[in-house]
Amino acid sequence: MADIKHVLYTISIYSFHVLEGHVCVSELMSLENGMLEVLFCDLGSLVSVVGTDSAESSKQEYATLKILHASLHDFLLDPQRSKEYFLDVDVYRSEHLANILHYLTQGSGQNSSLISLFLR
Repeated sequence: MADIKHVLYTISIYSFHVLEGHVCVSELMSLENGMLEVLFCDLGSLVSVVGTDSAESSKQEYATLKILHASLHDFLLDPQRSKEYFLDVDVYRSEHLANILHYLTQGSGQNSSLISLFLR
């Protein structure tokens, strides 16, 4: 697997419903074009990348993840089962908030409702 930290971080975006609207996960994470597909190339039976985010394309499209295995979230949120792959909600929420604020301050963020998820 390419980079487990980025893979878990990306899955946590979807597990915690961080994204709303049309925000490109690659842009939010500051990934280069095509990197999302590279991160998930070994996990095709669990997750698929939907949309175009390819290195061949000069324009980054809104690529998203589709979780294919129904119990993946449950597994990753259970520290007893997932062990080193555990998604700690508190840790990831802080990371997401920092990345969202960075994304919005860069002027590329068009969906300020992302912040509202953390202010409930």
